[in-house]
Amino acid sequence: MRTIHRFANHVEVAPGILVVTVSAEDKSCHLVLSEGRSMLINCIQSLEPSDFLEAGYPLPEEIWHTQVDDMLAGEGGRFAATIRLPRAFAEVAMASDAYWEKTSTTWDRPEDWMTTFGRETYGVAGSLILQPLTLPLAGFETFENGETLMWRGLTFRVMDFSVRNFYAVGFSLQQEVRTLALFSGDLVDGSGRLPDAHGFESDYAGLPWNCIAATLREAASIEPHWLFPANGEPVCKPATLLDELAAHIEGFQGLAASRSEMISAPMAQPAAFGRYFDHGDSVYQIANFGNVILLINPEGFGLLIDPGPCDYENPRRKEEFITDLEKFEAEAGLKAIDLVLVTHFHGDHYDLWPLVRDRYPGCKLAAWLPVADVIERPGTYPYPCLLPWYNIGWNECPVEVTTNRREPLLWHGTEIHTVHLPGHCFVHAGYWVDWNGRRILFSGDSIQSRGEVDGLQMPIANHSVPGTDEGHAAAYHNVIPLGIMLNLGGHSSHFQNCTELYRASLRNIEGITTRLLDLFVKKDPPEIFLRKIFKPSADHVRQLMEIS
Repeated sequence: MRTIHRFANHVEVAPGILVVTVSAEDKSCHLVLSEGRSMLINCIQSLEPSDFLEAGYPLPEEIWHTQVDDMLAGEGGRFAATIRLPRAFAEVAMASDAYWEKTSTTWDRPEDWMTTFGRETYGVAGSLILQPLTLPLAGFETFENGETLMWRGLTFRVMDFSVRNFYAVGFSLQQEVRTLALFSGDLVDGSGRLPDAHGFESDYAGLPWNCIAATLREAASIEPHWLFPANGEPVCKPATLLDELAAHIEGFQGLAASRSEMISAPMAQPAAFGRYFDHGDSVYQIANFGNVILLINPEGFGLLIDPGPCDYENPRRKEEFITDLEKFEAEAGLKAIDLVLVTHFHGDHYDLWPLVRDRYPGCKLAAWLPVADVIERPGTYPYPCLLPWYNIGWNECPVEVTTNRREPLLWHGTEIHTVHLPGHCFVHAGYWVDWNGRRILFSGDSIQSRGEVDGLQMPIANHSVPGTDEGHAAAYHNVIPLGIMLNLGGHSSHFQNCTELYRASLRNIEGITTRLLDLFVKKDPPEIFLRKIFKPSADHVRQLMEIS
């Protein structure tokens, strides 16, 4: 069935200069008319030359792009027009060999992590963010931020909107010192909200709120008479709308930062055992900001959670991990580790599993079923920080034991219970045990407090959706009833007073989430936070959740 395109909002931005909005579904592009000729800013999917002729408009001589994706650069080879786009999108537009080479990334410089937070040319930590065009473009011209472009005597300045989709731009139509119009692409919705969250993803650490607000204020400062967004209706005199949205973002950011108070004094520093904290009762946790936790039962059998010391800058990391195991054997009564649990699929939580397996041949790898599926088939998931990205010589492995939330896994008489802990990523498990009179939760990275109240961690990372049962609040809902006495989280984090902190964190997260969702157009949260390209399907992941 042919898509119906709506030609509407005939705006005369100056005598003889008309802008017509062309819409289909929830996206728009804009036809600029002058002197009986036309040019098109962006081109929504399925738009055909015949659509212009049937609507009584001349075919566009040129097509300019604020960004390059299937939604707004869908013309393929159907138009006999000069195509212009930002130089940074050229490889994406062509789906060239160079593009594919740059998407096959590995983590070659771990020491750069705190600088880049996983940012790559077209993705984040091995997860592809900028997808190639389904209908590649060829023969186009490119431009840079700050350039001045001309068409039929009209002057357009290219504005840097790269806070959106890595490299996006805007076009301001200038007449002497006046800004007649701003073509903002996907930066802002005509309702005065952000169109979604995932388009602002810049690295592993979340959304760049400061940069978003600064970009909006820059757009307001040129005082455009009209705003033509790719989402929503045109806006007359939009400077106030843009400034108010920037202020809204800044207020949200301040609120989120101010709510991270301490709920109680941090735990006293535990005793040291080599590189580890000794939490008593043969419970050990690596103290180097890594992810290794070891329990040793009275018979000398070890349960290891998340075998990832996270010391990638250390050239002797494997040797030192073996030294750790030797120390446990010599001084802590360890005879053999026979079970390894993994909380989630990030490579820094299980990359040294082969060393454990080789030292203790009878050891088995265990994980909650949805986590196991990612570990066994990482190439089918679009998540960042999967094991292949770590470039350690192996990419996947079988998980011999899968856990579920209905019944505990029995380990030498100890029941290991599984709980879903979304937030850091959706497919994330926690495991809890009753151990010598204490109930201990191994919470991975979803709960890694050191006594402070938690806030929203990464609202767009790894298929985690705030405001739903897939979001961070759900993790705290799930653990509050458990009566946890000691929480051992990822990256050497640990705390007591657990239920009190869980409740305070839940209240904080729910309050922050309400303000967060108010920054975006009124859509269902999954639309705001999830990219449409997702394999395997979200339904497949939910089916795994239901059966486990």
